[in-house]
Amino acid sequence: MREMTKSVMSFSWAMSLFGLRQLTCLLMPQSWNSASSSFDSVTRSTEDQLGSVTDSVFRAGDNLQRGLVDLMFSFLSTGSTGRNGK
Repeated sequence: MREMTKSVMSFSWAMSLFGLRQLTCLLMPQSWNSASSSFDSVTRSTEDQLGSVTDSVFRAGDNLQRGLVDLMFSFLSTGSTGRNGK
């Protein structure tokens, strides 16, 4: 139980610092590639820990989220063509 508690505490601390670092990167557009790469790395590492059923659920949700983001950005770029509401 002691080692599990230590692991959970370390994970929580690491995620707090990771979030702070990523927030800092997101505030500086020149660091966006670094932030994206870091998020992808953590996602892949976490994905490696999932079981087969959980992995399937993750992939379905991830595909849905990515599709919605693509749709949102597509809508935003179409809406900014300056058509003045016509």
